[in-house]
Amino acid sequence: MKLENRIPKAARSMGVTEAEAKAALDEAARPKHTPLPWKFNQHDIGQRAGRITGRDSNHPKNDHIERTVAIICSYASKDENVANGQFVVRACNSHEELLRACEMAKGVLDTLLDLLPTLDLDSSFNNWSQEVHQKRFIVRSAIAKTKE
Repeated sequence: MKLENRIPKAARSMGVTEAEAKAALDEAARPKHTPLPWKFNQHDIGQRAGRITGRDSNHPKNDHIERTVAIICSYASKDENVANGQFVVRACNSHEELLRACEMAKGVLDTLLDLLPTLDLDSSFNNWSQEVHQKRFIVRSAIAKTKE
């Protein structure tokens, strides 16, 4: 029997929905990126500004073995290429922490929106409530973009 055919029964036995079980299976099957943290190694070879490297996942016990993740090279100026490489490394290295912060913020906003109807607030509540809904939408959108 194929694994996909066993999902409904396994999901029920674990107390999760079939959709959650399939999502977890899809996530496990998705290729993984080179382990973080990444580094930007600048050098002076023509317009090539440098390369982004990370640990080689084939040698997890040896942090000194690096794998090239990307070479930063374009028709932009050398300074812009260096800035681009550094930006990519900062964004990737902070991704998980920022995602956790967004998920925490979403939880706080969800709880706040659940509590608001139970509070005795004046008419300014509607404007404030709309703003909280907008902020929650922004946070949810940011989280969703990380899963694309």
